[in-house]
Amino acid sequence: MSSGSFGVRLQRTLSRNPIGLLRRHASSNGKPSVGFIGLGNMGSNMAKNLIKKEYTLTLYDVQSASTAKFEKLGATVVTTPAEVASCSDRIITMLPASQHVKTAFTGSDGILKGIKEGAIAIDCSTIDPDVSKEIAVLTKEKGASFLDAPVSGGVGAATGGTLTFMVEQRKSVITCFWLYQWWVQQRQ
Repeated sequence: MSSGSFGVRLQRTLSRNPIGLLRRHASSNGKPSVGFIGLGNMGSNMAKNLIKKEYTLTLYDVQSASTAKFEKLGATVVTTPAEVASCSDRIITMLPASQHVKTAFTGSDGILKGIKEGAIAIDCSTIDPDVSKEIAVLTKEKGASFLDAPVSGGVGAATGGTLTFMVEQRKSVITCFWLYQWWVQQRQ
């Protein structure tokens, strides 16, 4: 399937049910609550863009100094990935390497300890595909979904909200609706 047909299929979905797919997990402002783990060069800029678009954010980073500026912007900072997951309908990870992603999901205070049934975990890290597959299986066992969605464009695109997401998901492109909607909003 070409990337053009992907966008067309999602646009058709949007025209039929533009917000309905999000209502099940909407916060008081009508948007899903979002957890973000990994506030390095890429993740911090991605999180700032979500705050600009008025998403309710719960954040975690191993470097607590990275989270201080986000508290001032209205985000909630917690002390473990499990806490992020328990507060969030969508959990985004942007971490440096496979071992970091694996620990964030499967560690003693990992995402899988707190993830809610029906939540969607979106990993934007560039990691080993076998790790993504393993985490997808474990996430599914918890009644949640996992999207392997590495990004392209670097820090400049993360800052400008113009990242390209390469999303893999087996069941349905409709699951990617929220990610696509966010991308469209960043470009407006």
